Amino acid sequence: MVHILNGAFLDKRIVFGFLGAFDLQTQEAFLWGDGDAITDVTTYRDTGLYTAEVAIDEEIVPPVFEIAGETLTFDELVRAYEDASGNTLTIVKKGSYADLDKEIAARRKAEPNNFYAWLPLMYYRGSFGGKGKLHSLANERYPMIKPESVRDYIHRDKL
Repeated sequence: MVHILNGAFLDKRIVFGFLGAFDLQTQEAFLWGDGDAITDVTTYRDTGLYTAEVAIDEEIVPPVFEIAGETLTFDELVRAYEDASGNTLTIVKKGSYADLDKEIAARRKAEPNNFYAWLPLMYYRGSFGGKGKLHSLANERYPMIKPESVRDYIHRDKL
């Protein structure tokens, strides 16, 4: 059994959707913390390519296999979006990570059965708070895979 870890999914439905980090219609990015924590992002496509290679690899694959399409901070992610899309985002500062924790707790208390009210914020914290950073990237094991950068993904998907 191999667990493939890929950081946050770089996708309009996850990083640019479910997490609540961006509202591309209003051209806003929502920042908790200082935006300097390092995170890993990988497209669905690239995660699938690595997964397929792991599945057919005749050599022993480590039980935890870490990959990343790109490693960057929230601030760098915002700049990558702006560079690739030609749009300018307004950064909406929501507060510290302690404030985020309070917001999560308040939402869970108010709506314990509605996980859409609070779960995206938990994923936001895990994705952009620095604790989810992968430490043993193994992209080089499959050099034929050229992971898509944030800029390339945004340009391709016309976000």
